[in-house]
Amino acid sequence: MSPLIFLILFPLCIAVLAAVLPLAITLRRIVGVIANGILCAVPVYLLVTYLDQGPAYFHLESHVVNIFMLAVEFFIAAFIIYISIRAKRYLPVLLVAVQSVMMLIFEVTAGSSMHIEHSLFVDKFSIIMALIVGIIGSAICLYAIGYLPEYHEHHKEVKDRRRYFAFLMYLFLSAMFGIIFSNNLMWVYFFWEIT
Repeated sequence: MSPLIFLILFPLCIAVLAAVLPLAITLRRIVGVIANGILCAVPVYLLVTYLDQGPAYFHLESHVVNIFMLAVEFFIAAFIIYISIRAKRYLPVLLVAVQSVMMLIFEVTAGSSMHIEHSLFVDKFSIIMALIVGIIGSAICLYAIGYLPEYHEHHKEVKDRRRYFAFLMYLFLSAMFGIIFSNNLMWVYFFWEIT
C-alpha cells in the first residue's frame, strides 16, 4: 500500500474506531498516542523518501471509487439541505442544489469519459503540507483527547459528545491528507466537501 493511500485511509479507520471505542480515558489515550505517532511518522517517511526526487505519481484509478465518491458527495449535499431546512435557512439549500446539479451534469457529460492517469502524487510542497497536517493535527487530536474529559467534569450541563468529536477530528485529518495528495480535480472537490 502506498504511503499516500495509508495517510488517507488510516485516519479514517481511527475515526471509526474513535466513534465505537468506550469512553474509558486510558484506552482512548493509548489508541490516540499510537495513532498520532503513526500519523507523525509517515509524513517524516515521505520527507526522507521523496524530498530529493521530483514529483512522484501513483496510479489509483477505479470507476467504483469515483462512483463511491459521487454518492458520498450527494449524501453530504442531502445532509446540508436537511440541516438548512430544519434551521429555516433557504440560501444554503439553493446553493447546494445548484452545486449538485452542476456536478451531476459534469459527471454525466464529461466526467465519465475523462481518464486520469495518476490520481495521487507527492512533491516537495505536499510533503511540507503532510508534515504540517500530520504533526500539528495529531497534536491537536491528542490534546483534545486529554482535555475533553476534564471539560465535561466541570460542565455537566453540556451533552458528552466525545466520540463524535474524535470521529470528526480524525475524519478531518483524512480529508486534509486527501486534499494534499490528490491529482484529480474531482477528488480534490470530494475531500474539500468532507472538510
